[in-house]
Amino acid sequence: MCQLAHPLLKASGAGSIVFISSVAGVVSLNTGSIYAATKAAMNQLTKNLACEWAKDHIRSNSVVPWVTRTPLAEPLTFLS
Repeated sequence: MCQLAHPLLKASGAGSIVFISSVAGVVSLNTGSIYAATKAAMNQLTKNLACEWAKDHIRSNSVVPWVTRTPLAEPLTFLS
């Protein structure tokens, strides 16, 4: 999708891409290895696009939230 958006972002003169990742892609947890691997890949893609597309005045950033404490998250052992 980024490749498709690139010409439009470049034409705008000041494009921006924002990815929604997770802290699971940055720190090691005792669960969710596949989820963490995909988020780490997204974080790396963010960095690579920032480097590659800076010449076109396109920024690339990633929001990396932690778990929000809700009843749904209570079973997660790393929160205790």
